Amino acid sequence: MQYLVLKFITNHSPYSIGEVAGFPEKRAERLIELGVAVLHDPKNTAEADGLRALRGAPKTRHIPGPDKTKKTDGPKCGLCRKPGHTRANCPEKK
Repeated sequence: MQYLVLKFITNHSPYSIGEVAGFPEKRAERLIELGVAVLHDPKNTAEADGLRALRGAPKTRHIPGPDKTKKTDGPKCGLCRKPGHTRANCPEKK
């Protein structure tokens, strides 16, 4: 039994767009007929990316790195919500 490597161009549970997986030949041909995957060629990704664009699949969103998401103001007080101190040493604590 020969296995074919496919790249998914649509979501097909449990596979997401862009994932690569190997399947027996008959199963792989069925997935290609359904239009959810194409034969994977690691040297040529333009075909899968082009089909994904034609299908209107959303583009991958950018997730900012730690430099953009890091908090710089330190912990906030639970009482006055001001940065720089905690509830234990809050100046407004009575």
